[in-house]
Amino acid sequence: NEFVEKTQIPVLTTPKAKGIVSESHPLFLATAGGMAADEVVLELMEKADLLVGIGFDPVESDKMWHRQKKLLSIANASIAEGDYAPALQLVGDVKVILGQILASYSPNHSWKEAEHRDFKSRMRAKLQPSASASSKGLSPYHLTLKLRQILSPSAVLTTDVGAHKLLLGQLWEAYEPLTFFMSNGLSSMGYGFPAAMAARLQFPDREVVSVCGDGGFAMMLQDLETAVRLKLPLVCIVFCDNTMSLIRVVQSRREYPDYGVGFGGTNLAGIARGFGACGEKVDTLEDFERAVAAGLRKKCPVVIEVPVDPEEYQKQI
Repeated sequence: NEFVEKTQIPVLTTPKAKGIVSESHPLFLATAGGMAADEVVLELMEKADLLVGIGFDPVESDKMWHRQKKLLSIANASIAEGDYAPALQLVGDVKVILGQILASYSPNHSWKEAEHRDFKSRMRAKLQPSASASSKGLSPYHLTLKLRQILSPSAVLTTDVGAHKLLLGQLWEAYEPLTFFMSNGLSSMGYGFPAAMAARLQFPDREVVSVCGDGGFAMMLQDLETAVRLKLPLVCIVFCDNTMSLIRVVQSRREYPDYGVGFGGTNLAGIARGFGACGEKVDTLEDFERAVAAGLRKKCPVVIEVPVDPEEYQKQI
Protein backbone atom coordinates (compact mmCIF):
# COMPACT_ATOMS: atom_id res chain seq x y z
CA ASN A 1 0.00 0.00 0.00
CA GLU A 2 2.89 2.37 0.69
CA PHE A 3 4.20 1.68 -2.79
CA VAL A 4 0.81 2.49 -4.31
CA GLU A 5 0.42 5.67 -2.29
CA LYS A 6 3.87 7.03 -3.14
CA THR A 7 3.94 6.07 -6.82
CA GLN A 8 0.26 6.84 -7.51
CA ILE A 9 0.30 4.11 -10.16
CA PRO A 10 -3.14 2.54 -10.78
CA VAL A 11 -3.43 -1.05 -9.56
CA LEU A 12 -4.78 -4.33 -10.88
CA THR A 13 -4.54 -7.52 -8.82
CA THR A 14 -4.65 -11.12 -9.89
CA PRO A 15 -7.49 -13.18 -8.37
CA LYS A 16 -5.35 -14.89 -5.74
CA ALA A 17 -3.93 -11.54 -4.62
CA LYS A 18 -7.31 -9.89 -4.08
CA GLY A 19 -7.25 -7.81 -0.91
CA ILE A 20 -3.53 -7.10 -0.91
CA VAL A 21 -4.60 -3.59 -1.92
CA SER A 22 -8.01 -2.61 -0.61
CA GLU A 23 -10.49 -2.53 -3.47
CA SER A 24 -12.00 0.59 -1.94
CA HIS A 25 -8.74 2.43 -2.71
CA PRO A 26 -9.23 5.05 -5.47
CA LEU A 27 -6.22 3.69 -7.37
CA PHE A 28 -7.57 0.13 -7.45
CA LEU A 29 -9.15 -0.58 -10.83
CA ALA A 30 -9.93 -4.27 -11.36
CA THR A 31 -8.88 -7.91 -11.24
CA ALA A 32 -6.62 -9.08 -14.06
CA GLY A 33 -6.35 -12.66 -15.16
CA GLY A 34 -9.31 -13.95 -17.14
CA MET A 35 -12.18 -12.90 -14.89
CA ALA A 36 -15.49 -11.42 -16.09
CA ALA A 37 -15.27 -8.30 -18.30
CA ASP A 38 -11.69 -9.26 -19.11
CA GLU A 39 -11.84 -7.56 -22.51
CA VAL A 40 -12.24 -4.20 -20.72
CA VAL A 41 -9.17 -4.96 -18.59
CA LEU A 42 -7.13 -5.94 -21.65
CA GLU A 43 -8.09 -2.67 -23.37
CA LEU A 44 -6.76 -0.79 -20.35
CA MET A 45 -3.49 -2.74 -20.38
CA GLU A 46 -2.97 -1.83 -24.02
CA LYS A 47 -2.70 1.82 -22.97
CA ALA A 48 0.20 1.10 -20.59
CA ASP A 49 3.83 1.63 -21.56
CA LEU A 50 5.02 -0.61 -18.73
CA LEU A 51 3.44 -3.21 -16.47
CA VAL A 52 4.97 -3.72 -13.03
CA GLY A 53 4.32 -7.21 -11.67
CA ILE A 54 4.86 -7.48 -7.91
CA GLY A 55 4.94 -11.15 -6.99
CA PHE A 56 3.17 -11.89 -10.26
CA ASP A 57 3.00 -15.53 -11.40
CA PRO A 58 2.04 -16.03 -15.08
CA VAL A 59 -0.01 -19.11 -14.12
CA GLU A 60 -2.75 -16.69 -13.07
CA SER A 61 -3.16 -15.25 -16.55
CA ASP A 62 -5.10 -17.04 -19.27
CA LYS A 63 -3.99 -14.42 -21.82
CA MET A 64 -0.61 -13.41 -23.24
CA TRP A 65 -0.41 -9.82 -21.98
CA HIS A 66 2.62 -10.58 -19.83
CA ARG A 67 4.43 -11.67 -23.01
CA GLN A 68 3.08 -8.96 -25.31
CA LYS A 69 3.60 -5.96 -23.03
CA LYS A 70 6.81 -4.73 -21.44
CA LEU A 71 6.81 -6.21 -17.93
CA LEU A 72 9.01 -5.42 -14.94
CA SER A 73 8.80 -8.39 -12.58
CA ILE A 74 9.61 -7.84 -8.90
CA ALA A 75 9.48 -11.17 -7.08
CA ASN A 76 11.37 -13.52 -4.80
CA ALA A 77 11.93 -15.92 -7.72
CA SER A 78 12.42 -15.62 -11.46
CA ILE A 79 9.32 -15.99 -13.65
CA ALA A 80 11.40 -16.75 -16.74
CA GLU A 81 10.59 -20.17 -18.18
CA GLY A 82 11.33 -21.83 -21.51
CA ASP A 83 11.49 -19.17 -24.21
CA TYR A 84 9.86 -16.55 -21.99
CA ALA A 85 11.55 -13.90 -19.89
CA PRO A 86 10.13 -10.55 -18.79
CA ALA A 87 11.71 -7.35 -20.13
CA LEU A 88 13.32 -6.85 -16.72
CA GLN A 89 13.14 -8.70 -13.43
CA LEU A 90 14.35 -7.87 -9.95
CA VAL A 91 14.68 -11.01 -7.85
CA GLY A 92 15.02 -10.90 -4.07
CA ASP A 93 13.23 -9.67 -0.97
CA VAL A 94 10.23 -7.85 -2.47
CA LYS A 95 9.81 -5.49 0.48
CA VAL A 96 13.47 -4.45 0.31
CA ILE A 97 13.36 -3.94 -3.47
CA LEU A 98 10.22 -1.79 -3.27
CA GLY A 99 11.80 0.28 -0.52
CA GLN A 100 14.87 0.88 -2.66
CA ILE A 101 12.72 1.96 -5.61
CA LEU A 102 10.71 4.36 -3.44
CA ALA A 103 13.88 5.92 -2.04
CA SER A 104 14.56 7.59 -5.39
CA TYR A 105 11.15 7.55 -7.10
CA SER A 106 8.99 10.50 -8.02
CA PRO A 107 5.60 10.02 -9.73
CA ASN A 108 6.08 10.12 -13.48
CA HIS A 109 3.08 8.82 -15.39
CA SER A 110 0.19 10.28 -17.33
CA TRP A 111 -2.81 8.37 -15.91
CA LYS A 112 -5.72 10.71 -15.20
CA GLU A 113 -8.65 10.31 -12.81
CA ALA A 114 -11.02 10.73 -15.75
CA GLU A 115 -9.50 7.59 -17.33
CA HIS A 116 -10.07 5.68 -14.11
CA ARG A 117 -13.71 6.79 -13.99
CA ASP A 118 -14.26 5.89 -17.64
CA PHE A 119 -12.73 2.45 -17.10
CA LYS A 120 -14.92 1.71 -14.08
CA SER A 121 -18.00 2.91 -15.97
CA ARG A 122 -17.25 0.50 -18.83
CA MET A 123 -16.71 -2.31 -16.31
CA ARG A 124 -20.12 -1.70 -14.75
CA ALA A 125 -21.76 -1.62 -18.18
CA LYS A 126 -20.22 -4.99 -19.02
CA LEU A 127 -21.09 -6.66 -15.71
CA GLN A 128 -24.46 -5.22 -14.71
CA PRO A 129 -27.58 -6.99 -16.05
CA SER A 130 -30.78 -5.16 -16.92
CA ALA A 131 -32.79 -6.81 -14.12
CA SER A 132 -32.19 -8.31 -10.68
CA ALA A 133 -34.25 -11.42 -11.50
CA SER A 134 -35.98 -13.26 -14.34
CA SER A 135 -38.30 -16.22 -14.72
CA LYS A 136 -35.20 -18.45 -14.58
CA GLY A 137 -33.92 -17.14 -11.25
CA LEU A 138 -32.07 -14.34 -9.50
CA SER A 139 -29.19 -12.35 -10.91
CA PRO A 140 -25.72 -13.60 -9.81
CA TYR A 141 -24.52 -9.99 -10.12
CA HIS A 142 -27.14 -8.63 -7.72
CA LEU A 143 -26.73 -11.57 -5.34
CA THR A 144 -22.99 -10.82 -5.16
CA LEU A 145 -23.58 -7.14 -4.40
CA LYS A 146 -26.15 -8.03 -1.75
CA LEU A 147 -23.76 -10.51 -0.12
CA ARG A 148 -21.00 -7.89 0.01
CA GLN A 149 -23.40 -5.55 1.82
CA ILE A 150 -24.23 -8.24 4.39
CA LEU A 151 -20.72 -9.42 5.23
CA SER A 152 -18.16 -7.53 7.29
CA PRO A 153 -14.99 -6.16 5.61
CA SER A 154 -12.89 -8.90 7.24
CA ALA A 155 -15.22 -11.77 6.28
CA VAL A 156 -13.65 -14.66 4.37
CA LEU A 157 -15.20 -15.65 1.05
CA THR A 158 -14.29 -18.76 -0.90
CA THR A 159 -15.58 -19.42 -4.39
CA ASP A 160 -15.84 -22.63 -6.34
CA VAL A 161 -14.89 -22.93 -10.01
CA GLY A 162 -17.37 -22.11 -12.76
CA ALA A 163 -19.00 -19.10 -14.39
CA HIS A 164 -19.79 -17.58 -11.00
CA LYS A 165 -16.08 -17.67 -10.11
CA LEU A 166 -15.28 -15.31 -12.98
CA LEU A 167 -17.99 -12.91 -11.83
CA LEU A 168 -16.96 -13.01 -8.17
CA GLY A 169 -13.29 -12.70 -9.08
CA GLN A 170 -14.05 -9.37 -10.74
CA LEU A 171 -17.06 -8.01 -8.82
CA TRP A 172 -16.31 -9.00 -5.22
CA GLU A 173 -14.61 -6.23 -3.26
CA ALA A 174 -11.84 -7.53 -0.99
CA TYR A 175 -10.54 -5.04 1.56
CA GLU A 176 -7.90 -7.11 3.39
CA PRO A 177 -5.42 -9.85 2.47
CA LEU A 178 -6.47 -13.46 3.04
CA THR A 179 -10.19 -12.72 2.79
CA PHE A 180 -10.83 -14.11 -0.72
CA PHE A 181 -9.87 -17.60 -1.87
CA MET A 182 -10.28 -19.29 -5.23
CA SER A 183 -8.54 -22.01 -7.21
CA ASN A 184 -6.95 -20.19 -10.14
CA GLY A 185 -4.54 -21.65 -12.61
CA LEU A 186 -5.40 -25.23 -11.62
CA SER A 187 -9.08 -24.20 -11.33
CA SER A 188 -10.55 -27.39 -9.90
CA MET A 189 -14.31 -27.70 -9.49
CA GLY A 190 -15.24 -28.73 -5.97
CA TYR A 191 -12.77 -26.34 -4.30
CA GLY A 192 -15.17 -23.85 -2.73
CA PHE A 193 -16.84 -25.77 0.10
CA PRO A 194 -13.76 -27.58 1.50
CA ALA A 195 -11.85 -24.29 1.22
CA ALA A 196 -14.49 -22.68 3.43
CA MET A 197 -14.10 -25.51 5.95
CA ALA A 198 -10.35 -24.89 6.07
CA ALA A 199 -10.94 -21.13 6.39
CA ARG A 200 -13.30 -21.67 9.32
CA LEU A 201 -10.62 -23.72 11.11
CA GLN A 202 -7.93 -21.13 10.31
CA PHE A 203 -10.02 -18.03 11.09
CA PRO A 204 -12.39 -19.05 13.91
CA ASP A 205 -13.39 -15.46 14.72
CA ARG A 206 -14.37 -14.37 11.20
CA GLU A 207 -17.50 -14.80 9.13
CA VAL A 208 -16.86 -17.52 6.54
CA VAL A 209 -18.99 -17.91 3.42
CA SER A 210 -18.58 -20.05 0.32
CA VAL A 211 -20.25 -19.45 -3.05
CA CYS A 212 -20.56 -22.54 -5.23
CA GLY A 213 -22.34 -23.58 -8.38
CA ASP A 214 -24.65 -26.55 -8.15
CA GLY A 215 -22.28 -28.64 -10.28
CA GLY A 216 -19.20 -28.03 -8.14
CA PHE A 217 -21.06 -28.32 -4.85
CA ALA A 218 -22.54 -31.67 -5.90
CA MET A 219 -19.00 -33.00 -6.32
CA MET A 220 -18.25 -32.39 -2.63
CA LEU A 221 -21.57 -33.13 -0.92
CA GLN A 222 -19.88 -35.76 1.24
CA ASP A 223 -17.91 -33.00 3.00
CA LEU A 224 -21.15 -31.90 4.66
CA GLU A 225 -20.73 -34.88 6.99
CA THR A 226 -17.30 -33.64 8.05
CA ALA A 227 -18.50 -30.07 8.50
CA VAL A 228 -21.44 -31.24 10.63
CA ARG A 229 -19.29 -33.59 12.69
CA LEU A 230 -16.78 -30.80 13.38
CA LYS A 231 -19.63 -28.34 14.06
CA LEU A 232 -18.17 -25.78 11.68
CA PRO A 233 -20.27 -22.61 11.54
CA LEU A 234 -20.11 -21.50 7.92
CA VAL A 235 -22.55 -20.53 5.18
CA CYS A 236 -22.46 -22.14 1.75
CA ILE A 237 -24.46 -20.34 -0.95
CA VAL A 238 -25.20 -22.50 -3.98
CA PHE A 239 -26.06 -20.77 -7.26
CA CYS A 240 -28.34 -23.30 -8.97
CA ASP A 241 -28.92 -23.18 -12.73
CA ASN A 242 -28.87 -26.92 -13.55
CA THR A 243 -26.04 -26.50 -16.02
CA MET A 244 -22.27 -26.26 -16.31
CA SER A 245 -22.58 -22.59 -17.24
CA LEU A 246 -18.93 -21.85 -17.98
CA ILE A 247 -18.69 -24.72 -20.47
CA ARG A 248 -22.01 -23.62 -21.93
CA VAL A 249 -20.64 -20.10 -22.46
CA VAL A 250 -17.58 -21.48 -24.26
CA GLN A 251 -19.74 -23.71 -26.44
CA SER A 252 -21.88 -20.73 -27.38
CA ARG A 253 -18.82 -18.58 -28.13
CA ARG A 254 -17.60 -21.21 -30.56
CA GLU A 255 -21.09 -21.51 -32.05
CA TYR A 256 -21.56 -25.05 -30.82
CA PRO A 257 -24.96 -26.24 -29.59
CA ASP A 258 -25.40 -26.95 -25.87
CA TYR A 259 -24.16 -30.48 -25.33
CA GLY A 260 -23.52 -32.45 -22.16
CA VAL A 261 -23.78 -29.47 -19.83
CA GLY A 262 -27.31 -29.72 -18.42
CA PHE A 263 -28.48 -31.88 -15.53
CA GLY A 264 -31.59 -32.39 -13.43
CA GLY A 265 -32.32 -30.19 -10.47
CA THR A 266 -31.41 -31.47 -7.01
CA ASN A 267 -32.94 -30.56 -3.65
CA LEU A 268 -29.64 -29.40 -2.19
CA ALA A 269 -31.25 -27.73 0.83
CA GLY A 270 -33.00 -31.00 1.66
CA ILE A 271 -29.79 -32.99 1.20
CA ALA A 272 -28.03 -30.60 3.59
CA ARG A 273 -30.69 -31.22 6.23
CA GLY A 274 -30.26 -34.95 5.65
CA PHE A 275 -26.61 -34.60 6.65
CA GLY A 276 -27.61 -32.72 9.81
CA ALA A 277 -26.78 -29.24 8.49
CA CYS A 278 -29.24 -26.39 8.05
CA GLY A 279 -30.66 -26.05 4.56
CA GLU A 280 -32.95 -23.49 2.94
CA LYS A 281 -34.01 -22.52 -0.59
CA VAL A 282 -34.69 -18.84 -1.34
CA ASP A 283 -36.22 -17.19 -4.39
CA THR A 284 -35.96 -13.44 -3.71
CA LEU A 285 -33.18 -11.03 -2.80
CA GLU A 286 -35.06 -10.18 0.41
CA ASP A 287 -35.22 -13.82 1.46
CA PHE A 288 -31.58 -14.25 0.45
CA GLU A 289 -30.51 -11.40 2.73
CA ARG A 290 -32.57 -12.78 5.61
CA ALA A 291 -31.25 -16.33 5.14
CA VAL A 292 -27.58 -15.26 5.00
CA ALA A 293 -27.92 -13.03 8.07
CA ALA A 294 -29.62 -15.84 9.98
CA GLY A 295 -27.07 -18.40 8.75
CA LEU A 296 -24.16 -16.36 10.05
CA ARG A 297 -25.64 -16.58 13.56
CA LYS A 298 -25.97 -20.36 13.55
CA LYS A 299 -23.43 -22.71 15.13
CA CYS A 300 -23.55 -25.28 12.33
CA PRO A 301 -23.02 -25.48 8.56
CA VAL A 302 -25.75 -23.75 6.56
CA VAL A 303 -26.57 -24.39 2.89
CA ILE A 304 -28.61 -21.77 1.04
CA GLU A 305 -29.90 -22.88 -2.34
CA VAL A 306 -30.54 -20.02 -4.79
CA PRO A 307 -31.95 -20.47 -8.33
CA VAL A 308 -30.04 -18.14 -10.68
CA ASP A 309 -30.42 -17.07 -14.31
CA PRO A 310 -27.43 -18.46 -16.27
CA GLU A 311 -28.09 -16.20 -19.27
CA GLU A 312 -26.41 -13.34 -17.41
CA TYR A 313 -23.00 -14.98 -17.74
CA GLN A 314 -23.08 -14.80 -21.55
CA LYS A 315 -22.58 -11.03 -21.50
CA GLN A 316 -20.19 -10.89 -18.55
CA ILE A 317 -17.66 -13.49 -19.65
